[in-house]
Amino acid sequence: MDKKTFKNTLYKVAKMLDAAKIDYMLSGSGAGQFYGLTRNPNDLDIYFRKKDLAKVERVFKPYVKRKLRWYKDKFFNEYIMFCVMDGIEMDICMADEGFYNSYITAKKESTVKYYYKPVPIKLRDIEVRVQSLEALIRYKDSNRVEFAVHQGADVQELRRAAAKKILKEIDKLFKTLF
Repeated sequence: MDKKTFKNTLYKVAKMLDAAKIDYMLSGSGAGQFYGLTRNPNDLDIYFRKKDLAKVERVFKPYVKRKLRWYKDKFFNEYIMFCVMDGIEMDICMADEGFYNSYITAKKESTVKYYYKPVPIKLRDIEVRVQSLEALIRYKDSNRVEFAVHQGADVQELRRAAAKKILKEIDKLFKTLF
């Protein structure tokens, strides 16, 4: 998907979630767009809390392609609903204290906790709740070998973005000191 379509669709989704007072967090390649990921996003990965389950089902009802259910395959083990809006695929996933990506390897199932307080990032006249850069790197790094070829490239690009962010903060600190 191109970045303009991504931002327009994300804007609509965020407005719908805000109007319904649903606590959510954008993750995956969509979140990476706010940190300098140059690859076009594949889809929107939206995480919500269990307390908002009924509201989420109502909000996304017109867009549902596969109802909210437990989904387990080679890579995931989570409560998820698949939707499409404006031709954009969306994975709507439940997360509580932490969202856990349980992915299955040939030898065992590994579980990694990723949920961190989302970072509010401005998109037009609203704030979109986006997974923190550090948590996004951990998420993509933990499953990059198993999941997709582009994960490793994403991790490298996001690490460069994190380094730039740190350098900007150091520069700002030096300016205040001198």
